[in-house]
Amino acid sequence: MQDETYALEHKLRRSIFAYVTENPGVTYGRIKRMFSLTDSTLRYHLGYLSKHEKVACKLENGKKCYYPEERVLTLGEVAGMNDAAINKNQHDILQFLKEHPGASRHDLQSRLHLEKDAVAYNLRRLSEQKVIWKKRQGRGTVYEVITQNGLKKEMQVILMERFLKGEIDEKRFLELKKRLDERFEKRAK
Repeated sequence: MQDETYALEHKLRRSIFAYVTENPGVTYGRIKRMFSLTDSTLRYHLGYLSKHEKVACKLENGKKCYYPEERVLTLGEVAGMNDAAINKNQHDILQFLKEHPGASRHDLQSRLHLEKDAVAYNLRRLSEQKVIWKKRQGRGTVYEVITQNGLKKEMQVILMERFLKGEIDEKRFLELKKRLDERFEKRAK
């Protein structure tokens, strides 16, 4: 088999790959319209990219949707994650969420000028990698980057809710709260 870099040497194929990477979940029809291609030409290039593990096709609601082929990171890799381990859209989303905690999908779409599918895909990937979490807020959902302080607050809220619901008594509540505070103090050092 030819070298894997050959898969991206063809100008049109490289453009299709770049488009799929920037718009994960893009449909076959949208790619076809974007590049004004015939079915046979597009099928050939998408097949070639798939064969060389550059893109993956998933059937969603009866439509072929294409995603960049990415392996799932382990939790250890995520803990040591740097900007090189994520794509550009994920980097932009993380930066935006750091500056605007509690942003919605719509906020991300409009402020970062990303397609709805691209935002949904990248939020799902970042959530799977335990880099962000989503929270229900009213009728909607908001997203935040997971931080030590945020994690501590979230755990304190859960602990308080369990106490108020009567699931744990006051003595156990105070004991767990103290252990929680001690753990986060050790991590902060």
